[in-house]
Amino acid sequence: MASVFLLLGREQRFPGVGGRAVKQTPLRRAVNLCRVALKLTRAASRGSELLTPEGDANVAVMKQLSVMMENRRGALAELCSELAKVAVNILALSVPEQAGVAPVRLVVNGVDAAKKVFDSLGAKCTEEDVIAARVSDRPGALGKLTRKLADHNIDVRYAYGSILKGTGAAVVILAVSDVAAAAKIVK
Repeated sequence: MASVFLLLGREQRFPGVGGRAVKQTPLRRAVNLCRVALKLTRAASRGSELLTPEGDANVAVMKQLSVMMENRRGALAELCSELAKVAVNILALSVPEQAGVAPVRLVVNGVDAAKKVFDSLGAKCTEEDVIAARVSDRPGALGKLTRKLADHNIDVRYAYGSILKGTGAAVVILAVSDVAAAAKIVK
């Protein structure tokens, strides 16, 4: 009974949009957080199942956004926070170590919403197709994939990736010279 009272208890102040505090009961807060999670799940774009442990695809052509950002303290935090405010989930991210202005590359679940955020921040953005490939998490798996591409005269301009914890798999984002051909070869 005490736990029910705590959940339904008096209004408390919680962080809201833009850092403003809002008054909500703990139950209302939990409901609102569940709604946001549901929106993120429903908004997942084609290919995003590749970037989750339960996905069964091995390759997908996805949109990558490259936004030019000043390399300064807090810039990435601001960008990520603004995307979160409009329920854009970052599925993959590459941030180079570079002085001045550098391209931050993102694969997101809401390309159009992310582009609006970048516009509102005054950040220059470009869009390109990339390959998202799931490979096994073992020595030589990435070498085998990139060897296939090289043998078919497909250049890898850059790549970045991450391990999918607990799955024995990794996801690699590849910017290649021929996206359509690479997608067929990697399957």
